[in-house]
Amino acid sequence: MKILFAVIATLSLMLLAACGPVVSLQPLWDSAHDADEARLIGEWRVVDDEDSFEITRDELGTWGLIYRNKEGVSRYDARLVRLGDDLYVDLSPRKTTLEEASRAQAYLPIIPAHFFVRMRFAGDRLRIGLAEGEKVEELMKSNPSAYGFQKAGDNLVLTGSTEELQKLVLELSKADVWDESECVRK
Repeated sequence: MKILFAVIATLSLMLLAACGPVVSLQPLWDSAHDADEARLIGEWRVVDDEDSFEITRDELGTWGLIYRNKEGVSRYDARLVRLGDDLYVDLSPRKTTLEEASRAQAYLPIIPAHFFVRMRFAGDRLRIGLAEGEKVEELMKSNPSAYGFQKAGDNLVLTGSTEELQKLVLELSKADVWDESECVRK
């Protein structure tokens, strides 16, 4: 029960952050689109910034991502997804992180959530793209019955199935909705 509470808290915090990623209730990953990219493993630093992240894979093949900035550390379970020619990382808060967040809470409603980033190699650097919520929403409004979504304040929450989310991301891959300003290097 505490895990459920922590996931809802995490989602709530993500939704309160105006510049946060587009959130999905379902994963982008499924076994048919599982990807393996050993070049991602290691610590990456944001160019001209102190932020960094480390991508890991354990002996069982489980991926993880640890993000560090001056405010703290966030730990995520990660799944690599290949859709078309693009590589995406489907991220969700790590179970231990959620348990820690819920310890001091009497009651904290939590809903498990995912967000995803597109990753593209450019020589020794990696370009990281987040889908911009406003642009994604405009695209979705042009065909509102194709993809499930809701607004939570100013934030977009994708509510469709994994298959619908994959179709949406393939459509987004052709549109100008990606903020790929983050460039990192090992």
